[in-house]
Amino acid sequence: GKQTMIIVNGYIRCVKESTEENDENGYAVVNDKEVSDKRIPCQYLLNSDLLAESKEGNPYSRKTATIFIELQAFEAERIQLYTKQDKMVGEYSVRSITELRAVRQVQIVV
Repeated sequence: GKQTMIIVNGYIRCVKESTEENDENGYAVVNDKEVSDKRIPCQYLLNSDLLAESKEGNPYSRKTATIFIELQAFEAERIQLYTKQDKMVGEYSVRSITELRAVRQVQIVV
């Protein structure tokens, strides 16, 4: 079958949330959030969702994005999205991860 290649226009980095755990003495230790050094090349499309009206009655939009990466085992709760020029587009919570096996891609919706 034909391979559908992603058209790379940026990359993502996975973010590990800061966590709090107790050390051996029972003291709470907060691990700062960690951003992976690994850059995963991606193709991203930004789309704005018009959200419910905010308290002031002004609808506000939230930038959302659909991101495609080459098929691989991928798991993340948060990601940072960058352009190819290393400009950060934003940090997002991952809403869904879908393997698109037919085109050998993973679709990430944030």
